[in-house]
Amino acid sequence: MLKPAAESASWRWLGGVAIVLAAIAAPGCGTLALGQSDNDVVKRKAQQRWDAVIGTNLKSAYDFMSPASRSVMSYEAFDKSIKRGFHKAARVTEVRCPSRELCDVSLEIEYEFSGRRMKTPLYEKWVKQDSDWWYLYQK
Repeated sequence: MLKPAAESASWRWLGGVAIVLAAIAAPGCGTLALGQSDNDVVKRKAQQRWDAVIGTNLKSAYDFMSPASRSVMSYEAFDKSIKRGFHKAARVTEVRCPSRELCDVSLEIEYEFSGRRMKTPLYEKWVKQDSDWWYLYQK
């Protein structure tokens, strides 16, 4: 049988292990992504955002937008701005972070136009706010 002090220490140790496991398992949470650079976090999030757009999970895509972006564009406006089925594929080609709070993302977007598949480059900005990375909507 454990003594009270040893039992308390065991519970603290188990609590610490649970926190670490939760951090590893937390999808999409840049602040808890152990061992990942800002570049890695932004690359993953940018790809997830475009996977959501292509898969027409627009609510999920909208949730990647920065709080400031969401304050000027409602979900309804965002939803209406996306032509479902137009985008066929997206691939993050480069992430450059010129500062600790800003990253520039280069992507290659594949889409269908007049029955033909085409590719074009696309550039996005991602900002760090409250220890997390967000897509910065720009017109």
